[in-house]
Order: sequence, then C-alpha cells, then structure tokens
Amino acid sequence: MEELFLYENSSLKLWYLQQLSSRSCSVHDINKSRNELGKFHHLYHQLREHPDVMEMKKKHLNFLSLKRRTIKSIAIALLTVGTVFCIYQVLMARMIDEDDRERLSSNVHRRKFGNLMQTNNDDQYFICHPSGVKISVNFINDDYCDCPDGSDETQTNACPEASFQCHHRFKIVKVPSSRVNDGICDCCDGSDEDKSIKTLINLKESVQKKIGQFLSPCPNVCPR
Repeated sequence: MEELFLYENSSLKLWYLQQLSSRSCSVHDINKSRNELGKFHHLYHQLREHPDVMEMKKKHLNFLSLKRRTIKSIAIALLTVGTVFCIYQVLMARMIDEDDRERLSSNVHRRKFGNLMQTNNDDQYFICHPSGVKISVNFINDDYCDCPDGSDETQTNACPEASFQCHHRFKIVKVPSSRVNDGICDCCDGSDEDKSIKTLINLKESVQKKIGQFLSPCPNVCPR
C-alpha cells in the first residue's frame, strides 16, 4: 500500500522511465515494461478509490484539521492567560503601592505619644498647643479632654469633635485635634506642631519629602 502512495510522486515515474531508457533493452522488452507499468498504474487507481483507502485518507485529513484547531485554541488560551496575568500584576502593583502609602501614613499617626515625642525640659508637664495650658504628663491619654484642643488625647476617642485650624492664610484647613503635637506635620505651615518638640525618628528632609510626610520640627511647605 505504501508503494502505491509513493508511486504517486511524478519524479518516481520519470526516474522509472529514465532507467528503462538507459538499459540496453530491445523494443519488445520496453513495450513489455510499459504494459506492466500501465497495469500497475491502473491497479494503483483502483486501490486509491477503494473504500478502505478513502476512509484512511479521510481520517488522516480529519486528524490534521483537529491538530491545527487544537494548536490554535491552545495558542489563543495562552495569549489570553498571559494578558490577564500581566494586567493583574500591574493592578496588584498599584494596589500594593497605595496600601503601603496608606499604611505608612496610618502607622505614623498611630505611634504612641510617649515613644514618638520628647519635651525640651526635664519636668513632668505637657503644654497644650496652641492654648498654652500646662497639664501633668499623667493626664495624657487618660480618656479625658484636659486640653481645649484635645491634643492630650492622641490615642483615645475622648475628644472626637475637637479640631485644630491650621494657620493658613489662603484657606481654612482643619485637622483632628488628636493629630496636634503628635510629631507629624498635618498643616502645610507646621502650625499643628510645637517647634520645641522633636521626634525621636531622624529622617532627612529629602526622604520626608519623597514619602510625602514631614515630621516635627515642621518646615513650611505652603504654596506662596
């Protein structure tokens, strides 16, 4: 059967005729060979049209078609998955970046008052800002508003309605009183922080500018 399919190649026919012509055969031998070749060719066409051969060809063509469709489907699926994965990575990178910024700002504001701040004297008193009221450090974060602006309750909800107005000459900006004198600059002019109080965290101003958060003593970054 394989010989019949190989015979379909025209180059084989040409080679066979060349071999016959190159041999020193008589005319009778050549005619006999040609007759045999004609019979063989007729037999080949009969076998090629046989139902089993046709079925085999049909299955082979169906297999090739299925193979092409499968490869195409796999390529499309891989391309789709790769695109979705790239988009997911970009979105996750942006979300993580935003979460880190929010977490940094939130964590800085939630640091304990005693761990972040230090006064410029050795007495045990805290000066409310900007009223100037002096209270004992024992009253800090005792769940009671001792300072008018609520700056003594940075870690409690004792003064939820208290607010501090920044000294901004162009617009009114208010921040929660719990953020007054917490070592974090919430007002662009730094008026919410006492300049005599410094943070224990030592960061260069260039680093603070890069993360978008300044620490006491606060620089004036208000637009002019």
